[in-house]
Amino acid sequence: MEMAKMKCIKVKCIKHLISTLCVAIILTGIAAAENGFMPREQWNKTFGGALDDSAISVLQTSEGGYIIAATADFDTIRVKGNAVLIKTDPEGNVLWEKTFSKRHEDRFSTIQETGDGGYILTGTTDSLTDDKYSAWLVKTDSEGKEEWNRSFSLNTATHGIFGQQTDDGGYIISGCTYNYMITNPNAFLLKTDPEGNEEWNRTLGNHITYDGIHCVRQTVDGGYIAAGETTTYGMANKEVRGSNYEDIWLIKMDVEGNEEWNRTFGGEGYDWTNSVRQTADGGYIIAGQKKDLEGIVFDAWLIKTDPEGTKEWDRVFEAESDDYVRSVQQTPDGGYIFAGYTGEISEDSTIKASFAIDSYDGFLVRTDKDGNEIWKLTFGGEEDDRVNDLKLTSDGGYAVVGSTKSFGEKGKNAWLVKLEGNEVTDEASEEKYGNKGLIEEEKEKEEEENPESEKSPLNISIPVISILSALFLMTRRTK
Repeated sequence: MEMAKMKCIKVKCIKHLISTLCVAIILTGIAAAENGFMPREQWNKTFGGALDDSAISVLQTSEGGYIIAATADFDTIRVKGNAVLIKTDPEGNVLWEKTFSKRHEDRFSTIQETGDGGYILTGTTDSLTDDKYSAWLVKTDSEGKEEWNRSFSLNTATHGIFGQQTDDGGYIISGCTYNYMITNPNAFLLKTDPEGNEEWNRTLGNHITYDGIHCVRQTVDGGYIAAGETTTYGMANKEVRGSNYEDIWLIKMDVEGNEEWNRTFGGEGYDWTNSVRQTADGGYIIAGQKKDLEGIVFDAWLIKTDPEGTKEWDRVFEAESDDYVRSVQQTPDGGYIFAGYTGEISEDSTIKASFAIDSYDGFLVRTDKDGNEIWKLTFGGEEDDRVNDLKLTSDGGYAVVGSTKSFGEKGKNAWLVKLEGNEVTDEASEEKYGNKGLIEEEKEKEEEENPESEKSPLNISIPVISILSALFLMTRRTK
């Protein structure tokens, strides 16, 4: 009787152990699969015709469609172009398109949906100020009809690179400003009221070396975080390097635009950024690219700081080609995703790679919370294809915009690609969009070389399965 009782207890313990292991493995597998989910293309659309068109900035609107800020170059020799606003439905079909100015060089660089359901666009114009470049702010209603536009000249040339609506209903603009042939660019910030009237501006730099701000965002304390490049501060100002090398520049300002602190990141080489965001922990994530003095190509670079701008970690994503990062976002799980474009280097390594490349592909990289790569997608065709902006969508997917010569009408077309969310796939690998859509080139290559290497969706390893089998046999023997 006692033996039977002990046998029963033993069986129950082993069965409980098996159940616990199974649950743990399943939960771990599901978490890994979700974290490693590589999105697939849902659809892609091109916009444009005879002109060279490029989509610069995108966002998903409150009704689920997409709004795109784009440029249409009507004179590529003299670099003249129109600023264009495109609205689509949730499937990327054009609902309407608006063109702003038709005379000179007018370009949008960012777009945001405003609190009243309209849109605010930031860019640069020379149509309003007699061939004098001015930062440009355009407010429209929800149908793209212009409500007002403002231009701002802080010098003979002022370029608006980024803009955002602020908590008080006004707007903050960043960019660079300089005198033609006289001074190097200085960075600037400019704050307006809700009607676009200037409230204050701040110029940063010394007009001797180059400084520029490519991105500014309001922070949770009501102040601002700005990021760009500098040759005035940091390693870039060392005599051993000279003034031709830039460091990434991070500046924190209060609500009135007064500097609270600034930080530089870089070494002996070229270091640039186009995007910064405040993270859930109050710190900042910066995405850019770097190239050491002895390096041939630019590598993507991700930097995480604490709330005071002190670096917590950084990750360099080494590649055999130039990688230029245009946009970064934090994902709901605390990780990060960034996007840009990549190109093969010239066979002549004495030529600066970025000048030797005439064909790029777009790319997306997904990382965990510590910046470790989970997957990378490369997409494009045989011609020049670039990604300029990335946004998370309400279904857990991604919307990316840029330009393509591989798809659509002849020439360069504005490009919108929607990537799915929610579903899970196998472990991370590189994939490429080709002429027939999504082609899993790397995965197909691996399967050809290793036909036995297929894995389950949960990626349960053979040792774990062996343990479960042994435990199952133990229960059989105790019966």
